[in-house]
Amino acid sequence: MSYALQTVIENPNNLMRGVLRGDLAFTGVKTDSYTHRLHPFAAKFPPQLPRYFIEALTREGEVVLDPMMGSGTCLVESLLLGRKSIGFDIDPLALLISKVKTTPLDPIELYSFSNEMLDNIQQDLFCVRDEASVMYSRLGTRTEEFINYWFDPDVIAELQILKGKILSIEKKDIRDFFIVVFSSVIITKSGGVSRARDLAHSRPHRVYDKPFRSPIQEFRKKAQLAIKSMGGYYHALKKYKPVYEIQSASADKLPLPDNCIDIIVTSPPYANAIDYMRAHKFSLVWMGYTIEELSRMRSDSIGSEKIKISMNGNLSDKCENILSTLKSLDQKKEKVIRQYFFEMGNCLKEMARVLKNGKYAVIVVGTSTIRGFNVLTHECLASLGEANGLLVVGIVERPIDRDKRMLPMRRQSAQSRIEQRMQHEYVIGFLKP
Repeated sequence: MSYALQTVIENPNNLMRGVLRGDLAFTGVKTDSYTHRLHPFAAKFPPQLPRYFIEALTREGEVVLDPMMGSGTCLVESLLLGRKSIGFDIDPLALLISKVKTTPLDPIELYSFSNEMLDNIQQDLFCVRDEASVMYSRLGTRTEEFINYWFDPDVIAELQILKGKILSIEKKDIRDFFIVVFSSVIITKSGGVSRARDLAHSRPHRVYDKPFRSPIQEFRKKAQLAIKSMGGYYHALKKYKPVYEIQSASADKLPLPDNCIDIIVTSPPYANAIDYMRAHKFSLVWMGYTIEELSRMRSDSIGSEKIKISMNGNLSDKCENILSTLKSLDQKKEKVIRQYFFEMGNCLKEMARVLKNGKYAVIVVGTSTIRGFNVLTHECLASLGEANGLLVVGIVERPIDRDKRMLPMRRQSAQSRIEQRMQHEYVIGFLKP
């Protein structure tokens, strides 16, 4: 038995404390290896962060859970380390991206399908330009208005033909792979094909002088890069047989039995900061979702500003003290943050339920500043974890690489409130006694 394993058995706190003292900045490291570069996703944590904790605190074959998996970063790293991986989310784009990123596909087969799709595709455009109304009749008026507002007619025509080519692929895993590539043409770090600016950071602004970018040409380039990325992942996983599960489920109602997870590593949504669905709907409308459906999903998300639950239960004293101060500054925001704390308290309760005794949960979270007041989200979540049976081993601060974390901020506005509050985040180390 190794010394590290003996330490876990004799005093689990000591191991977590030591791990938390490590360098969590990962300055200068590459964050787009393997399938991590397949699709932009706002505020995803660097893959080195979950890898660091999974490698230090678990063994091969053990089960890793990310109950708010986003784009599946934690799941990919778990599989590369030979662990079993489980992930949940309610965002349909997050579910699709995570599924594709974790499913190893033969790059030779992908190249074959890509070449077949793109051969003579320009000729097919003439048959599609007049068919947009067919799609609109199925999606409804609001969705039609959304597409016409954000996409030029020539872009709509090219997206239509690409979508048709992809949906004609019979193999589901390969079809899903190319749907994600299709989505990455729309949601990008550098503009995409819509009229939106800064779409990948979830705060789109409509611009009229944006240069035309051909979806077909962008797809051709991105498909090549995506297949290359998948090739690295495919060959890396030959060492292990990947075992993973991805489901649509909310983190406060996990479809798992008690005491079944060896470690939880997750990054909850920022409170009152990032609206994922605001950006994701640009792709999801092309996958058959209506604006009405997406609006309902948005309101159900943790961190949503829509008050949707009865908040009659108890929060920790730490939370109540924070909320009392916030209420004197902004009553509406106080209700939003109170709801966020209630929802996260329920999520932490579920995490404690499914985690095995003597095992760890690692929560990576940013704080929020409202009306100049720091909500101290990390301290509040730590107190909520303790209220639900978890022991706080430690909390450490790590700097954020703004470009790699893909947060909604702009370099030319260094004094903006959102930029000021997103310079760092916190890692909370929990133990289930």
